Amino acid sequence: EFYILGVGQYEEGEPELRIERFTKAMVAAAAESGKPYPIMGSIGCVMAPVDDKLEVESVINAADVAMYRNKVERKKQRK
Repeated sequence: EFYILGVGQYEEGEPELRIERFTKAMVAAAAESGKPYPIMGSIGCVMAPVDDKLEVESVINAADVAMYRNKVERKKQRK
């Protein structure tokens, strides 16, 4: 498990595009690895304003919830 934090202004839809690029990179890495199993991951994305009220732990917890939802949805699609 790991975290990627981005700070700055993001355009509408940009997080989704970044997630798509990351997912494609995982698929490419799996194809190039020659391993007999897929390389997959669940992703949770949360955006929050950076200000004096920001609690990083709360943002990480929200991202974990989003990641779990993504994991459940991917499992439903495999059935």
